[in-house]
Amino acid sequence: MSAKPNPVPAGDPDQPVGSTVITWNTGSEAAGDLYVKMDRSDEVGVASAPFGTQKIDWIQFDVRYEFRLYSTGKKPVKLLAKLEVTRNDD
Repeated sequence: MSAKPNPVPAGDPDQPVGSTVITWNTGSEAAGDLYVKMDRSDEVGVASAPFGTQKIDWIQFDVRYEFRLYSTGKKPVKLLAKLEVTRNDD
């Protein structure tokens, strides 16, 4: 799993959000679920596929985003990868 760019550039300080592209691959044909956890909030589903890319255009300053990829083809569900994304503040 990767994010480009990461960290997300600060850009214009008057723009409250920035963008990154998350790329993932479960390593097999088995389905995978991509979730994001923002700071102390609950996980939220982002995408579901064995592999893919997803543009994330809501990255804010001072928020820590942890993207998590889970296997869904077999039980029990297994965490395959996780990735932290941040945004520069300068």
